Amino acid sequence: MTQAMAAVWAEGVREHPQDWHMLQRFWLADLERRPQAGEPAAPEPGTEAAR
Repeated sequence: MTQAMAAVWAEGVREHPQDWHMLQRFWLADLERRPQAGEPAAPEPGTEAAR
């Protein structure tokens, strides 16, 4: 089943290569966490103080 889905996506990318980016960061686990309302923003990577 997974291979069948990948084949369908591959065909779509082949037919519409300008739209391949629409498949990126699709799953919630792939997204970066965003602070909730009232929560302080996380520091930018590389700017954390050394402990």
